Amino acid sequence: MNTAIERLNAERKKIRKDRKYLFFANPTKKGKSIDLLNWRCSFPGPNLDLYKDSYYFVRLHFKKEYPFKPPQVVFEKKVFHPNVYTDGSVCLDIISSAWKPTMNIMQILVALQSLLAKPNILSPANRLATEALKSSELEYELKVREDIKKNHSMPDWSKFKPF
Repeated sequence: MNTAIERLNAERKKIRKDRKYLFFANPTKKGKSIDLLNWRCSFPGPNLDLYKDSYYFVRLHFKKEYPFKPPQVVFEKKVFHPNVYTDGSVCLDIISSAWKPTMNIMQILVALQSLLAKPNILSPANRLATEALKSSELEYELKVREDIKKNHSMPDWSKFKPF
């Protein structure tokens, strides 16, 4: 078994044992088998009024070089945010230049949650979101609220199946 698969198996067990509240992370399925190199994850928005009742889904794609190389991280739905490209991919140092092999899936999800709360306009990925934030915080917040209402509302937990 290669290092990536061993590590992802260990992370899967750890996540099942002690994950953060409302954070989910599971490998996807290919037919009847589990694909440990592709994960579907979800997490609540930051604990701020702006993100009240928001919830986000992301896909993580791991290469065979994991944990020595970071996974590709993509939001499933568009996110109006300065550090999220229009295709859903993320501009975040811990999944690129600042990656360390000791980092794990839960740390990535927590970092994404934190990034939503604290955009980095020095590393823009979405021109419209960056310009909105620079020109008017009120305008930016209105667009974020619209985006949440359209794409990132909290699931109905009575019908929610954590993948």
